[in-house]
Amino acid sequence: MEPRCKELVQSLTGKYAKNVAEKFAQHKEEWNKIPQSTIDKLIDVAEKFAQHKEEWNKIPQSTIDKLIESMPRKC
Repeated sequence: MEPRCKELVQSLTGKYAKNVAEKFAQHKEEWNKIPQSTIDKLIDVAEKFAQHKEEWNKIPQSTIDKLIESMPRKC
């Protein structure tokens, strides 16, 4: 997702607007260049991330602590 944001920012770099409406039009023009399939993938990734985060938050802290304690020490 971050590379797409950087790409969008780069495409707007150097474009100046006289007012807010013109700047909005520039953003809209660049946004519309993004293929719908890319937007769909980004939405899918965001939804999966939210699901994984929800599952991770269900793990009790004591379980995480025990897992960390069970790991061999390297130093």
